[in-house]
Amino acid sequence: SDNRKLLLVARKDGSMSTLNVDTKTWNLHGNWAQGISYQDNIINPATGSCVAVHPTQLIASIGTTKGDISLVSIPNSADKRFCSSKQYLAIQSLCWIDEFNLLA
Repeated sequence: SDNRKLLLVARKDGSMSTLNVDTKTWNLHGNWAQGISYQDNIINPATGSCVAVHPTQLIASIGTTKGDISLVSIPNSADKRFCSSKQYLAIQSLCWIDEFNLLA
C-alpha cells in the first residue's frame, strides 16, 4: 500500500466515496450494495451499520444490521463479494486485523 491517507464514506443510500486527506479531493465510487443478492435476498443499503478499509486501502467492507457483509473493491466498485451470516444479528463493527482476516 502507498502512503495515501483516505477517509471512506459509505452512505445509507448505497453511495460510496473517498476523501484524500492530503489533497482534500473527493472521489465518488459506485454503489456498495447494488447488484448484490444472496438466495434472492437483496442488500438494502439503508441497513448499513459499519465500515472498515482493508490495510491495502483497496477493499471496503460494509456490515449491515441484517448480518451481511459486503466486500467492495474501492478502485472498481463493480467488483464486489457478499457474505451472509443470517444466524447472527447485526454486524456492529468490522476490523481488519491483518491483510487476510476481517473481524466482525
